Amino acid sequence: MTTNPFIFILLLLPWSAAGKQQASQPMVYDEKATEILQQASEVLAGYPELKVTFVYTMENPRFSEKESMDGTLYASGDKYHMKLGDNLFISDGEVAWTFLGEVNEVHISLVEHSQGSITPTSLLRDFQEDYRPRWISEEDHQGARMHVIDLFPEQPEAFYKYRTGICTRNFHLVYITAHDRQGGNYTYQITGMKPEPGIPTELFTFDPGLYPGIEVVDLR
Repeated sequence: MTTNPFIFILLLLPWSAAGKQQASQPMVYDEKATEILQQASEVLAGYPELKVTFVYTMENPRFSEKESMDGTLYASGDKYHMKLGDNLFISDGEVAWTFLGEVNEVHISLVEHSQGSITPTSLLRDFQEDYRPRWISEEDHQGARMHVIDLFPEQPEAFYKYRTGICTRNFHLVYITAHDRQGGNYTYQITGMKPEPGIPTELFTFDPGLYPGIEVVDLR
């Protein structure tokens, strides 16, 4: 749990003739992915404050590992508050707190020094600068038609690919799966997203004083 990024985020697509065509026309599929991601980014930008519910699944077939849990995210621009099980992932836009409930420990770092830590807003906003997109296919997923797009980081990081599903009808983000180099897949399947005006500002900071005996690891 402690190694996964904050992702607003398991589909294994079969390689077909469409996949072979993609390899011969990379620029066409890159441009198509960029256009779709731009539309999705514009939709997200229309929600200055929002609440998202999701199901998080971690799976590593190599080690027969699989774990799922429900989560809730509140976001306002670059600020976020995510609860995942007993853990909290919080940022006021400058400082990030990662609270591990099982061991009563919080890690504090500056956002600019946090690698692989993204929100759905930043992923879609910064994709042109930080990621190389590739349109993969169009498919049905839980009763909805969606575009499947892969995002490859321009700079090396723990996750070599992010697979995203974007609804063809309203360009809402459906899921994100991060793939690490050890065979692990980390999926955030979105179950609900709605505007949430007036989110209390205190939700975007973490107060260690509320947790008696907490260990504070300050990495700033």
